[in-house]
Amino acid sequence: MYVLFNLGGEERKSKVVQNAGSNPQRNEKISFKIAPHVKFELYDTLHVILCEDDVTRDDLHGVANIDIETLLHEHGNEVPFNSYPVHQKDGRQRGTVELALSFIPNFRKRTLRHFLAFED
Repeated sequence: MYVLFNLGGEERKSKVVQNAGSNPQRNEKISFKIAPHVKFELYDTLHVILCEDDVTRDDLHGVANIDIETLLHEHGNEVPFNSYPVHQKDGRQRGTVELALSFIPNFRKRTLRHFLAFED
């Protein structure tokens, strides 16, 4: 299993975890650099896409769409670990994803530290 992070049209991929079962866990940092001249509104939603790494094709497990603009407004530069619902294509919830978010204004970079948890 691996996770794709999409922010403002840019994408980052986590490491693949084999045989993760129904409760995969990670401790990785993912960073996005935001240029000073770009409108922040383009980066207001973080899309967290969970996929199963398959030999023939990768299967989508679900997506969590996280409104980071609101989180940063509520928590400032450090958003603590929180659970976000993961939804399947049909809209049904399929577990949660847990992550923390940091905003580093000096470098205009977002760093995600994430830990995944699923409950079927």
